[in-house]
Amino acid sequence: AIDRYTVIVGSSKTDGDFQFYLPDRDEFFSSPDLSLEDNNPDWAKYILGALKQLELGGSIMPPLQAAIVSNVPIGAGLSSSAALTVATATWAEQLVGLALAPMERARLCQRVEHESLGVPCGIMDQASAILCQQDSILELDCQNNEVGHLPFSPNGLGILITNSMIQHSLADGTYAARRDECQQCASQLGIQSWRDIDLVKFEEISSSLPENLARRGRHIVTEISRTHQASRAIEAEQWTKLGKLMVESHESLRDQFQVSCPELDLLVDFTSTLPGVLGSRMTGAGFGGCTVSLIKLSERPYIEQAITTKFHAATGIKPEMFVSRPAEGAKAMKV
Repeated sequence: AIDRYTVIVGSSKTDGDFQFYLPDRDEFFSSPDLSLEDNNPDWAKYILGALKQLELGGSIMPPLQAAIVSNVPIGAGLSSSAALTVATATWAEQLVGLALAPMERARLCQRVEHESLGVPCGIMDQASAILCQQDSILELDCQNNEVGHLPFSPNGLGILITNSMIQHSLADGTYAARRDECQQCASQLGIQSWRDIDLVKFEEISSSLPENLARRGRHIVTEISRTHQASRAIEAEQWTKLGKLMVESHESLRDQFQVSCPELDLLVDFTSTLPGVLGSRMTGAGFGGCTVSLIKLSERPYIEQAITTKFHAATGIKPEMFVSRPAEGAKAMKV
């Protein structure tokens, strides 16, 4: 979770349609029930999908009305869809007297992506939007759902988020294609979990794999190692080491997983050379969206100006930037 938010304000009704309004976009959606139609706007599919999952779980869902506002950039790799789905589920639970356990709510929101949007995503985004704590990095084991929180409030450092303004949707099939390749690779290697193989063993047997599958597997194996190293670096407050791991992660995402794009590569390559930048990498599923960079806040004005000048000169696009810190996950607000 970052300190950008999706907020829902609404109530139940005794009768009538489900009604939702986006004030910032002046868009209104109404439906007599929770069925999804192909011509529904995507944002409505997330809302209806979350309510439908609650209903399938046994909750009696009365007609609801709400207004939704958000300052989470859409299509930027910052989990705007998870923010909307989690906010909807958290809000609706209050109205029907339900209190799901955090990981149960995360799995419900994951099913919305799978069943309502056709995106076979993992659970990281939903879990983050629910479980994160302020000034902590969430450490999530997606295999056994164990959760840890690593304190993260380094003196004088911040996370600069740079939006390339290149939008990408997970629903266009590229995410599903990468997931399929990873499953094919694991199957050909004869492993049940990617934790069952280290890099030495992988390189010994990867020559039998098609090149694209070998690249995917190599990224996964090395990224698991980098994740463990990053956790240790955060615990030890080794920020230079963390920055180096961020750059290595991007290089692997670019060359092995092949989910970057020229604009993201330009941002990471240039940003990483600037004084005051410890590391940078793309975030999200790729092919557009944002980079995240660990920077010295004292150098922020210079860094932002340099990035803007370089990126605009190369692409004609003016990037959007803001500094964030780890924030608290979704919660009900009494007004």
